[in-house]
Amino acid sequence: MQHFVRPEGMPPVNGYSHAVVFAGRMVVISGQVPVDEQGGLVGRGNPEAQVRQVFQNLAAGLAATGASMTAQILLCWLKLIALDGDLVRAEPKTLRYRVLNAAARLVRGGRRRRWKIAANWPWAEAITRAWQRITALPDPG
Repeated sequence: MQHFVRPEGMPPVNGYSHAVVFAGRMVVISGQVPVDEQGGLVGRGNPEAQVRQVFQNLAAGLAATGASMTAQILLCWLKLIALDGDLVRAEPKTLRYRVLNAAARLVRGGRRRRWKIAANWPWAEAITRAWQRITALPDPG
């Protein structure tokens, strides 16, 4: 276990570590508040500035451990846009087992993309609904 008490760019602490890395790839980040590197409150009366500072603190803590927020951001968007039911509230470990590690292939043909997924996969229907929601999104370009 490796403690990152106060990584560069993070506010002062009082008796805890901003980040801890366990054996393997598990990183735990402490709860963050809108405080800058010097310990001063950022954006008094400005919730947007406070949220930005909190995410800057989270990113700094993750960067100190060698991690990034990319995976978490992608999982949040997946939940927001594509998933429904129990999967919306599922933990990352559950999503990894039920959705992300599904025995499926993306097949292209006739100018279309299709999922080929085993019919007996317990969450095939949920994955199919998610894929339909994603493909129904308007083209950003």
